[in-house]
Amino acid sequence: MTTREESNTLIDLIRKQHQFCKVAEIGVWKSRNLKWLLRKYGSHISEFWGIDTFEANIPSSSGRENRQSPEFWEEVYLHACKLMRYFPQLHIVKTTSLKASKLFDEEYFDLVYLDAGHRYESIIEDIPTWFPIVKKDGFLAGHDYKKSWHPDIEKAVNEIFGGRATVIDTIWFIQK
Repeated sequence: MTTREESNTLIDLIRKQHQFCKVAEIGVWKSRNLKWLLRKYGSHISEFWGIDTFEANIPSSSGRENRQSPEFWEEVYLHACKLMRYFPQLHIVKTTSLKASKLFDEEYFDLVYLDAGHRYESIIEDIPTWFPIVKKDGFLAGHDYKKSWHPDIEKAVNEIFGGRATVIDTIWFIQK
């Protein structure tokens, strides 16, 4: 889960874009981060896409997600959908990261925030899949960098970007 301080890093990345930017969060968990971002800076976001499978037993998921019941996931999904009433720019998509990426043209988003699969195989797929969908001068970012229980994230990010990603707290990002 993204903390308020980490969300503020994302707000700073949004501020660096033009006034109305398009944001995607891949892996919304309980929608706390997207709700915080939209409350604090929603007037600068024209589209916010929350993408998640909203189900357990996804090989790329962490143990916490896979321990949840189908009823839990249905409740989490319905909660995310209900938020669309309050945030007209919010779109919730229930699918995998890779399937969702095919819904968008290249250079569509100003910010894509990866917080879904935390295993090496998933990260190594997500980064090159979503990077072309980020606009020139936009940002690809992710969560849980340098967390001891998610060592694959740091490994994959460094392997792909060769140490060029900026890291603030546990958020990594790179400008296109």
